[in-house]
Amino acid sequence: MDEADDFMKEKEQAQPQIKKSGVFVPTLTEQYMEEYSAFSVFIGKYGAAYADKDEHMGRFEIFAQNYREMKTHNAKFAAGEVGWEKDMNQFADLTADEFQERYLSNSFRGKPAILNDSLIGMDEDVHRPHMVQASHLPDYVNWYEQGKVSESVDQGGCGSCWAFTTATTLESLNAIQNNLDKVPRYSVQYLLDCDTVNWGCDGGWMADAYEFTKEKGIIDWDAYPRGYQGRKNNCSDPGSNINGTRFHNLGGGHEEDMISN
Repeated sequence: MDEADDFMKEKEQAQPQIKKSGVFVPTLTEQYMEEYSAFSVFIGKYGAAYADKDEHMGRFEIFAQNYREMKTHNAKFAAGEVGWEKDMNQFADLTADEFQERYLSNSFRGKPAILNDSLIGMDEDVHRPHMVQASHLPDYVNWYEQGKVSESVDQGGCGSCWAFTTATTLESLNAIQNNLDKVPRYSVQYLLDCDTVNWGCDGGWMADAYEFTKEKGIIDWDAYPRGYQGRKNNCSDPGSNINGTRFHNLGGGHEEDMISN
């Protein structure tokens, strides 16, 4: 008998019992069966493993709470009260606090180097609210709907959001500017390995990464020797595979230029 069977047996014993034909039989609520079935799918899909039955039970309770919150939210979606659906993913057996601590607690080591220089000499009102006067622009643009945004990738426990942001921004810029039917994919691992200004999985700044690509360029996802690994490795020389896509930092306070470009 495995851990899951032991756990189910314990839960059955804890459930109310109903007398039927002179025999007491354990009963499980439909809600509980639905939640545990979903938990079993979660374990099989994501390979979750727990040290003992106590941890298994604790994680199930957290999962069940998240599952109920998802169902409540999705009922509101079905009723048109909210505009998006929820689903269960690999983090479904974590509390919000655990997720925050495990995946969102990386702290940056400093301010972006490029902004320290690029802000010098700017007008003093650069950060004041500014109304864009660009009447030739459409009222609404959704580049995702137009197929100019690549699909999301799970960065795992690595604080590589700066590299993903840099790569996907350049992907979309290329697709939009050149009206590409397919959005290119640029190597996030290349940025993790080869950018020497940022700090790999310990965080970084997009502005500095843009400057890196402005000087060094970027490489296609499949052309770099390694796919995304969620850790920093030694830089592999991209050689002739380097892509000429460039990013130019306009700085702040120039909304018309940024929108028009």
